[in-house]
Amino acid sequence: MKFLATTVFATGLFAYVVLPYTLLTNFVALEYIFLGAGLVGVAHAVEMHDFDGQYFLLCVLAVAAAEAALGLALLVQFYRLRGNVQTLNYPFLKA
Repeated sequence: MKFLATTVFATGLFAYVVLPYTLLTNFVALEYIFLGAGLVGVAHAVEMHDFDGQYFLLCVLAVAAAEAALGLALLVQFYRLRGNVQTLNYPFLKA
């Protein structure tokens, strides 16, 4: 289970760092990162035979849901203002 959690987290991190072409790919990659972090908590809880990891996963999923709602609202507004959602075209968004 920890291998699955690590794989999900690494996939999200890879997508966020290497493939930052659109806001939508950034948001999906962040969701993968949140899900991987939550799965690590569940895997640890399964090993320790307690429910704390499941509570942690519920908190992480609540934050991820709020992030998804705000992110999609931002995506819609960004598309309305600019006409596309490609983040590499805007120098003010680059780190």
